[in-house]
Amino acid sequence: MYRVYVESSFSAMHQVPLADGSLEPLHGHDWHVRVEFASPTLNDAGMVVDFVRARAALEGVLAEVQHGNLNALPAFAGSPPTAERVARWVFDRLAERNAGPIRRVCVTEAPGWRASYERIKNHTPLEKTTPDPVFCRLRVGWRGSGLVVHCRVLMRPAPSGSGGAMDIDGR
Repeated sequence: MYRVYVESSFSAMHQVPLADGSLEPLHGHDWHVRVEFASPTLNDAGMVVDFVRARAALEGVLAEVQHGNLNALPAFAGSPPTAERVARWVFDRLAERNAGPIRRVCVTEAPGWRASYERIKNHTPLEKTTPDPVFCRLRVGWRGSGLVVHCRVLMRPAPSGSGGAMDIDGR
């Protein structure tokens, strides 16, 4: 897997809830953003993404919030602009601009305070694929001089052609 990174910074204010439910005072940060692009292959020019184009896309996104109040953005209406949500917002805005094969966006709010967001392709939350419980029958034993583990997973709804079960063996 090939990976390349572009980085930039912006200054903006935000206000998020504290653990006790109260709001912290409105304050600013010099945010640092690092975007990771990844691809198993290179394009015709021998690159994952053109650095200049990727950095220009990132700086275009960050210009939207430079010296602004993140709480005032429609994207954060009803949800505070935490570092995690800012990372997701940057990821989504870059994806809208077709910036390239984005793997992850990492946002540093302050030294030592980082959050990242990455979209997992073809991921469906478990509760959507298996509305009924999933059962696992585990057998552990010895065969010869080695430990043998056998797990039989019963899935509902059953994957097509599986008969509702999947066997996993390991030593």
